[in-house]
Order: sequence, then structure tokens, then C-alpha cells
Amino acid sequence: DLMWDERVFPDPEGMLRRMHEDKDLRVCAWINPYIAQRSELFAEGREKGYLVRRADGSVWQTDLWVAGMALVDFTNPAATKWFQAKVRTLVRQGVDAIKTDFGERIPTDVVWHDGTNPDVMHNLYSYLYNKAIFEVLESEKGRERPYSSPVQPRQVAN
Repeated sequence: DLMWDERVFPDPEGMLRRMHEDKDLRVCAWINPYIAQRSELFAEGREKGYLVRRADGSVWQTDLWVAGMALVDFTNPAATKWFQAKVRTLVRQGVDAIKTDFGERIPTDVVWHDGTNPDVMHNLYSYLYNKAIFEVLESEKGRERPYSSPVQPRQVAN
């Protein structure tokens, strides 16, 4: 859910600072565009219309690896800003890079916020998702490259 588990990481900023200063390590957070149903973000995303919906207006969900996951609708500018704010917090806490995972298993039985044809979203979704993350990294870190690239997309367009 793009937030640290306080029981395991009570001081993420301090931990990341020590990793940088004491060990000269860089940290890459591995994320995906799915929001777990049990996450606090799920209720917020559902209420504000930030999650992909079915034709009947219900939130599209899948049980891919966690029951009831929803997908952020990056065709909705407000949803993009919302997701970017969560990632921006991680970067400001000290995360150096983001690996964007998933984003290629896009449902076709849905309605996108901007009305895009669901078949078109198969390739477009990965672009919108990675663009959102790139914009955060570029605005927060400029053109700095802690690794070979600040965004490590796994997606391959078919």
C-alpha cells in the first residue's frame, strides 16, 4: 500500500539515512499499481473514483496474489496525482529509485475514467503507470541516476 509497516520499520527515514551514510547503499522500492482490498488506500481509492471500475460501477477486483486487489486508473488525472503523492512520500523519505512491476495484465471488462477502449489499454496502461512514476522521480531527483535508470519497468508491450 506504499506505506511502511510501522511495526517492522518504526523509523524509515532514519533507516534509509543510515543506509546512505553508513553503508553507501541506494534503495530501490519495488511497487505495483494494484491496491489490496485490506489496505487503507483501497477505501480511499474506491470512494474517490481512483480505481478501475466495471460497467456496473463496481470496482474491478482480482485475486492475483492477494484477494480483492484493485487497479489504479491512470486515465483519471486525480488518481494519477493521488498515486504519485504516495510514491513522492517514499522518495522524500529516502528511497532512491522505483522498480515498477506489473501493469501488463489489464482487464478488458472495465470502463476507464477517460473512456479509453479497454483493448487499447493493454499497451497504454504500462506507459501511463511508468510515466506517473518517472514524473515523480524527475521532479524530486532531477536527472540523477542512482542505478542505470531511475525507473525499472518490467513491462513489455505486445
